[in-house]
Amino acid sequence: MHLKSLYLCILMSVSAAANGQTPKRLIYWGWDAPNPTTLGPPNNYFDRMVALPFDGYLIYMQQGEYIFDTRFPAAFQGEADLLATFRDRFIAAGMSNFLRVMATPRSDWDWFSDTQWSDAEYNLNLLGQAVARAGLRGIFFDTEIYYSRPNPWTCRPLGAATSCSQARFDQVAAKVRERGKRFGDVFQQAAPNAIILTTWLLSYLDWYLGPPVQDWRVDPWALLVPFLEGILQSPSPSPGSLLSIVDGHESYYTRNAQEYADDTSNVHNRERLFIDFGLPDPDPLRQAYDRQLTSANAIYLDYLMAISTFTTQSPTSCLSDAGKLLLLKHRVYYALTYADQYAWLYSEMMPLINPDPSQPLTQQAIDKIRYARNLVLLGLPFDEPAPPDLPYFFLGCRTNPQHPEWCQYCPCSCCPPCP
Repeated sequence: MHLKSLYLCILMSVSAAANGQTPKRLIYWGWDAPNPTTLGPPNNYFDRMVALPFDGYLIYMQQGEYIFDTRFPAAFQGEADLLATFRDRFIAAGMSNFLRVMATPRSDWDWFSDTQWSDAEYNLNLLGQAVARAGLRGIFFDTEIYYSRPNPWTCRPLGAATSCSQARFDQVAAKVRERGKRFGDVFQQAAPNAIILTTWLLSYLDWYLGPPVQDWRVDPWALLVPFLEGILQSPSPSPGSLLSIVDGHESYYTRNAQEYADDTSNVHNRERLFIDFGLPDPDPLRQAYDRQLTSANAIYLDYLMAISTFTTQSPTSCLSDAGKLLLLKHRVYYALTYADQYAWLYSEMMPLINPDPSQPLTQQAIDKIRYARNLVLLGLPFDEPAPPDLPYFFLGCRTNPQHPEWCQYCPCSCCPPCP
């Protein structure tokens, strides 16, 4: 690490401590995220990571990510051994790194199968041990489901057209709560004081709280509630240890700074009501939620920079390069500002560790991210006029003539005619 960068890091840490704040941490998750093999020669991703403006990274394990699938192969241990060789370098660089873990299950997933759950515990134990040995901060649990696999968070039976009955939901929820407790037990034993950072938890269900309050148990992601309740019932393995859980609040299409603030407030003040739903306060499980749950914010680089699927017909596709970079700086600043501790930046087609020459704004984007992060860590205000609120993404910029102020940033080729 360069002496100037080291001095700046120390200054930022002192600034946060002086204000009694938890230092904010910006995490990078890209399609170019490292695995244990690419960290060292010939790729040397670790050296590139140190030079970027992130406090940590998601790391992929090639031999095992899908926790609800069959048991990881024996080769996982060799990959974990290689990852552990970077422990001292991770710690010296002050990195808060996470292993990516996928909730996408096997095709015949069944919460009631003890055999399948035994495989899941086996995988979780290996992942936790890998976290502890490599000095990582925890796991990044991607609760989204991919590849047309069954959604483990829904009570709906495979192939059924309607949700399950109330009685069936209660039965399944009880088993999922039991499994969630074991999830917390196994992970804490393998990696004491580690963190479970997620793409989303109960933030996904927030709109059911209304007004008016609606029956959230019909939602395809409703079983996240009893799963989290189970984790919260998991006792700490030793005095003073605490399993921290972060609702990652995958708020990719946030329209303005206030929405980041509202998202964090909702995690603490609204979504806790899903826990032991219907019971009054004080409630012991909600108290555990208050102690252990924090809120993160997300930033979607492809969307803000209008690349890949966002090159046309999205609000950001209207913007000039300067407008996109201002928006990126603004979002990084306020995502970090309003997060309890963690914000995470997701990138698909604009890789930052292994840059793509076809993306000419990559270095400028990195510079804006660095600048915004430094403002936050030094406790300084945002130093440019805020960009106008984005319209809701699904409306598209062509259908928003009520936003003529966008014309100061865009060439108007996809916006309504400029006044």
